[in-house]
Amino acid sequence: MKHKLVLSLMILVFCVSATFAQTELTIKKKSSMKIPGLPEMPKMPPGMKNPLDDMTNRTSTVYIKGARMRSDMAVKDYSGKKDLILTTIVQCDKKRRVQFSSKKNKYYVEPLAAPTSASVKNSTKGGYVTVTGSVTDTGERTKLLGYDVRHLKEVITFTPSKNACMKETMQIEIDGWYADIPEFSCPIERSMQEFKMDRNCFDDVDFQIKGSITGIPLKEIRKITSQGMTIIMEEEATEILKTPLADSLFEPPGNYKAANTLKEVEDDSPDN
Repeated sequence: MKHKLVLSLMILVFCVSATFAQTELTIKKKSSMKIPGLPEMPKMPPGMKNPLDDMTNRTSTVYIKGARMRSDMAVKDYSGKKDLILTTIVQCDKKRRVQFSSKKNKYYVEPLAAPTSASVKNSTKGGYVTVTGSVTDTGERTKLLGYDVRHLKEVITFTPSKNACMKETMQIEIDGWYADIPEFSCPIERSMQEFKMDRNCFDDVDFQIKGSITGIPLKEIRKITSQGMTIIMEEEATEILKTPLADSLFEPPGNYKAANTLKEVEDDSPDN
């Protein structure tokens, strides 16, 4: 449940503050995640690799063309088969998101607009969550991968009421370097009046965020603290290429079938 909560809140922050580049770009990234305070795993015998290394250290590639963006994340497969690739395509021109993996021959489509309590069956209403935050420009400037970048910091705090679906206060600290590559505009705004937590429970949201982070993050650290636990997520661009990209890259594979639920795409069971 904690992972779902973190993912939901990261999507919320992402939709509030992030922008992308408009020209045809391929951005290769590496990322890592760590949880301070967890006991260290025992050392592996010589020649053996700790599976957790691949769970917490991953590579991804982002493709951007016009009003579309594709993100491929590599996940290690220890069954002896090819590594799993998890793909998300944002099609702003069609106002939708497409998700699929290299393991399943299915794809799932959902609207970019956020769900509301009125559109979700058997939904419930909780209380409210106050979201406060601000962006600080440190004034530092440097070059990364040949681009001029700005050093920005943001702190966002989620404070739920007593009867809210969200039960714990959460804080997200963002520290990164951002390049002003020509911006891509996705004129789709998620509803900021309500936010869905877990089990179809919706809270009203009061946003009090000053400023926003713009540009492509070439190096970014996100620190999420809640329920006495801290998760630190680091991501860094390792290469940026300006090369033509085929339109087909931003569509689900032609031999894939549409799924009715996201679970059909994420399920580990084999296709029939």
